[in-house]
Amino acid sequence: MVTLSTVLAMGMLVQSAPVPVTAHYSWVYDEHKHRRHLPNCPQMEDVRIQVERAIALWEQKGDVLLSHIRTATAVDVFPTEPTVIYFIGCGRGISDPLTVSVYKGGPDGPFVPCADEDILREIAHELLHQVARTVEYMAVRKRLRRRYPYVEPVVASHILVASFEARLYGYAYVRETYVMPEYARAVRLAVKEGLIPGKQTFP
Repeated sequence: MVTLSTVLAMGMLVQSAPVPVTAHYSWVYDEHKHRRHLPNCPQMEDVRIQVERAIALWEQKGDVLLSHIRTATAVDVFPTEPTVIYFIGCGRGISDPLTVSVYKGGPDGPFVPCADEDILREIAHELLHQVARTVEYMAVRKRLRRRYPYVEPVVASHILVASFEARLYGYAYVRETYVMPEYARAVRLAVKEGLIPGKQTFP
């Protein structure tokens, strides 16, 4: 399987635009929206150490990752306005506001720091949700809503994202990571609609 590290290493040869996405930590946002629901999340001091590592990682790799996202989605200008990544200690990723956790695990088990690869993939995943909502994909979104008006929201929101990730990392990556039933259905619909070129069946 092609890893994100390999993709980014190859991308160092790509001429990229200045990164319009910055990384930030908000204690208020983390504490009141996320930590209070996960009492076993690591201590704030440990979270801050991991957030600083994640911010440094984004500053090093972000421009290359954005360049590959633009190529994979054929959206030349993205994002169209300054965007902030809000890193949090523990919790689910969110596309708006763009939120990425620096720990994985729980809610009943221990939380462990995310590897660099996991952080970058999660950022990419949430950014791809934003790409799916751009004007360039409006016609595709309308077509999918007409054809599948009753699919669960989580399925509908991942059809385009699955196709983007297949282009970004390869089809094998999507097969290995979209294992939950709703996510697997999103991939099947993406294949059925021809959004993943060359794939006729899933798995």
